[in-house]
Amino acid sequence: MRKIYLAFIMTVFSMLSDAQTFIGTGGPIADFTGVAIPQYYPCVVSGLPTSIDSVIFGLETVCIDITHSYDKDIEVKLMSPDSFVVMLSNRNGDGGDNFTNTCFRGHSSHGLLSDLGNAAPFTGDFDPDGDLALYNNGRDPNGTWFLIITDLADADSGDVNSFSLTFGTPHLPLYYAMQPTRCYTVSMSGWNTGLRFDS
Repeated sequence: MRKIYLAFIMTVFSMLSDAQTFIGTGGPIADFTGVAIPQYYPCVVSGLPTSIDSVIFGLETVCIDITHSYDKDIEVKLMSPDSFVVMLSNRNGDGGDNFTNTCFRGHSSHGLLSDLGNAAPFTGDFDPDGDLALYNNGRDPNGTWFLIITDLADADSGDVNSFSLTFGTPHLPLYYAMQPTRCYTVSMSGWNTGLRFDS
């Protein structure tokens, strides 16, 4: 019986910790013609737990690959199935071209796109202008997410080549990562097993 309980626990933790990536549908970005027209690119997410958080399992990374001849023209947002919107990039890049394999995640190695030294095509992982952790508050991730691109200046155009959403163990702030290890004891029908969780 003890082995069954342990196997069950390990299966649950394995399911929650394994990262799962969903691929969205790209397309052309409408150029500004006097009126800003947001373009919506869908990504269907299914088969995930009905509640995500910032500790065990949640939205981990958003990656985009965009061709555009003037990055500062565009703003890039992400909208969840319940219509909550977070800004990923608000007119960053000056006159540079493209977002090539640009990934947004919490507490990245490169900081914000606008930080000194960062330049288009922004290859690597960066902090979004908004906070992705706001999605990991118990909401249901299953459903259709949208990457929203709005071109806010004329004369340059582009395409969303691809984008993806990865759900897994979110990246915690350095503060939490440095906290001492906490130990919990779970009792199962008189049988105690020490389970260790690192904060």
